[in-house]
Amino acid sequence: MKNKPFTLVLGGGGARGIAHLGVLRVLEREKIMPSLIVGTSMGAIIGAMYAQTLDTYEAERRIEKLYQSNFFTKIGLDFFVLEDYVDRHNFFDQWVNKAKRNYLLSRTITRDSALPEQTLREALSYLIDEMDISDCRIPFRSVTTDIKNGDVVVIKSGSLTRAVAASSTIPAITKPVELNGRFLIDGGAACITPVVPALKISNLPLVAVDVWKTITHQKMPDRGLGMLFRAGEITQINLNRLLVDQADIVIQPPVQEYSWVKFSLYQEMIERGIVAGEDALVKIKKLKKKKSRKADRFSHNIFKVFEE
Repeated sequence: MKNKPFTLVLGGGGARGIAHLGVLRVLEREKIMPSLIVGTSMGAIIGAMYAQTLDTYEAERRIEKLYQSNFFTKIGLDFFVLEDYVDRHNFFDQWVNKAKRNYLLSRTITRDSALPEQTLREALSYLIDEMDISDCRIPFRSVTTDIKNGDVVVIKSGSLTRAVAASSTIPAITKPVELNGRFLIDGGAACITPVVPALKISNLPLVAVDVWKTITHQKMPDRGLGMLFRAGEITQINLNRLLVDQADIVIQPPVQEYSWVKFSLYQEMIERGIVAGEDALVKIKKLKKKKSRKADRFSHNIFKVFEE
């Protein structure tokens, strides 16, 4: 496999992030290996799996094994599906959904997380073999957010599972991961697609895979709380667009319309990632080993970025 002088940046997006695996499959087929992978949230999970195995088919098998387990049923993941996805004509489905919603909401109010501390680690045990990050076959960095002060923390050493767990910890759903006195949560809280941290730690051209959602064609919220959430989404989406544009190449698999909990569609996500990877392949092959002018023009000082 040919080592290519670029950094691959993989963003967050829940189940949509499985599309990263499709992009990686195209690179794997072409025997192109990035010099560094930087990931956050689902991007950290997929990035770590590939950096460890160099085998997208093995990664897919692990995702399938997790999905076929009773893990998602046990944690009640369907609670997070918006009401629009619930069959409004099925009274039982509506009743169950509301019961789960009320139960988990009460846990977020009375405790520091809705799900037990070991839940995320259990999921990751299906996907990642425990090892030190430095032993990955491709250099890998996991991007997280310090919940106390907002610092972006890039984990480059120590337990791979812990680093990925920290990057994937969803506020109020799973507990922060403590590391060196910091309390770390999902890297997407600070930067959904971690282009800026990658610019801080790498002088190579950046190829960013952005799987964040859009608000295009979404219906008008009919309640005040929905309006509030939509306003926050607009802020996130616009900031992500601004930051992602600092990469030399931006790949956007057409998965934005999917819910972040639709893990059942993992094969479809991979296929869409393959299509996007194919479209970007010529540009990737033309990348040169030098820092881009676009990156030089951009002020990296938006975030405080620390390596641990």
